[in-house]
Amino acid sequence: MAHLDITALRMFYKKQNSLIRAVDGINIHVEKGESVGIVGESGCGKSSLALTIFRNLPANVGLFSGSIKLGGEELTQIERENFRKNYRWKKMAMIPQSSMNALDPIYPVGKQMVETYLEHEDAPEREAREKTLELLREVNLPDTVFGSYPFQLSGGQKQRAMIAMSLLLDPELLIADEPTTALDVVVQAKILKLLKKQKESRGMTSLFISHDMGVVSSVAQRIAVMYGGQIVEIADAKSVFSDPLHPYTQKLIGCIPRLGKKGSGELQFIPGSPPALNEELKNCRFWPRCPFAMEICKQKPPALVEAKSGHFVACFLHSMESLPAEGDTS
Repeated sequence: MAHLDITALRMFYKKQNSLIRAVDGINIHVEKGESVGIVGESGCGKSSLALTIFRNLPANVGLFSGSIKLGGEELTQIERENFRKNYRWKKMAMIPQSSMNALDPIYPVGKQMVETYLEHEDAPEREAREKTLELLREVNLPDTVFGSYPFQLSGGQKQRAMIAMSLLLDPELLIADEPTTALDVVVQAKILKLLKKQKESRGMTSLFISHDMGVVSSVAQRIAVMYGGQIVEIADAKSVFSDPLHPYTQKLIGCIPRLGKKGSGELQFIPGSPPALNEELKNCRFWPRCPFAMEICKQKPPALVEAKSGHFVACFLHSMESLPAEGDTS
């Protein structure tokens, strides 16, 4: 049984009289200790997926359905206050997008971490303080950060503080949503190395969300590619980069600069725009932008099928449905 088991997960936003299909039928199965990267363009539903799993839903949710199991336990059926107290941050933690701005500016970092610990654990304040200092040291921050306000820290230091806070209650699952956004490349590399080290030393299951294929490749064992609120390809990281099957994945990889590599050619781009998700789409969501689009792509959505061992793709190029019936010569 997978440690994190997500089945038919949907989360639609409500906007006036329409629904925005941000997460539309997601299936992900992650083993204990495995790291899965979620990649795709801005607006494809990556962050909405993170919020849905974490059950940190905005007020304008119009639909929320499906199954989220962690260690075999169905999380969607747990009462809200019970989930907040005993599951969020304790069993699963999240490094939010723009996490450098997630710290409260009017309280010292240490005070925020101690209060988080005491909110979820029946423990003396001394224990919370010791645990906080231990985690700050673990992410290579000096003890002085404990009494520092967020504005006194650099971007990299604030990011490390948020990582420390996410690890404070030893969660089973860590969701990292664009944890290196707005960091320079040197700090970015250090943060990625730190996340990978913490994940391996603690044996955590993790979801790493980013629009940057290069970043995800350095921390994820498997990669799931999202487009238009759905997963269009998922496989181990090596297979996704060496043999991408979906045209969208191929284009994403083609956008990655390859400095110093002879014959790498010009950078590719993806023409057109992502689909409008306020309408129910009954075809392949990528076909208007796809160089290989066929007539069947305009008529029905492709299913996510296993094209190779462990390599799943939702594309009629790799589906028996696109082949003509026996005897059909049209």
